[in-house]
Amino acid sequence: MPFIVTKRGTPELTYAQTRRATLRTPTRGVRIDATATSWLDLLQAVALTLPAGAVFSHTTAARILGLPTPPATHSAVHVTVPKNITRGSRKAVTWHQREVSDCTEIVKGLPVTNPFRTWVDLGACIDMPNLVAVTDVMVRRGLLQITDLVVPRGVRGAQNLRQVAPLTDPRSRSVRETLLRVELHLKGLPAPEINRDIVEDGVWLGTGDLVWPEYRLVIEYDGIHHDQARQRHQDAQTRNAYAEHGWVCMVLTSAQFSHMHDTVEQIMRLLAQRGWRS
Repeated sequence: MPFIVTKRGTPELTYAQTRRATLRTPTRGVRIDATATSWLDLLQAVALTLPAGAVFSHTTAARILGLPTPPATHSAVHVTVPKNITRGSRKAVTWHQREVSDCTEIVKGLPVTNPFRTWVDLGACIDMPNLVAVTDVMVRRGLLQITDLVVPRGVRGAQNLRQVAPLTDPRSRSVRETLLRVELHLKGLPAPEINRDIVEDGVWLGTGDLVWPEYRLVIEYDGIHHDQARQRHQDAQTRNAYAEHGWVCMVLTSAQFSHMHDTVEQIMRLLAQRGWRS
């Protein structure tokens, strides 16, 4: 566990002893075991130095809550302090100031903003597609309800937040699935049904990730578990059954999500071929 160090050391250690190789300094004035190098270890160290009433917030709170924030946001440590408290000066911390006494809870032993306040703060931190992905997870896990997604007046990122509620769907099973769905929406394509069962002549054929029943088009994302031999066999049987009943199945791999524009264009062409008119 991390511990505070002064120029006099600690009650048990001299200052020189706190500089030994078995300890490291995750943030100024704090020592921790040299083997404790995780992100959570850093937060526990920073927590020892926070002003009274301060809480982890924004993307940091979201990560503590186990939400899928974009990797590009992971380097920052966000802390919010009450308005009447002086902010700290640690370089490792991005500071914010607002009243948080009414929206604080303890998660993993750390003070964090509650789910709703975290969601509101994320409106100014991440783009709209990723915010929908986070919100899908929050609603699916019961951290928020769809009816909770009301944007308070005067918050940063309000326009971003207002776009989220109509697009949130807790049936979405993965971040990539949500990001694709949002991109399709932004391009003006018809909304697919999510994780819909495909039944023909009373027989269940499978469950499609994104499904357009009117156009008999189904899109499936093959994650890493689809590489297993038994899963590949099941996938082949399912997709053959789709084809026998007049469905077109487009299979996406992780690499295709790196070329989202091309993937959306391909889906658009398939929908047009199946009768959709923009």
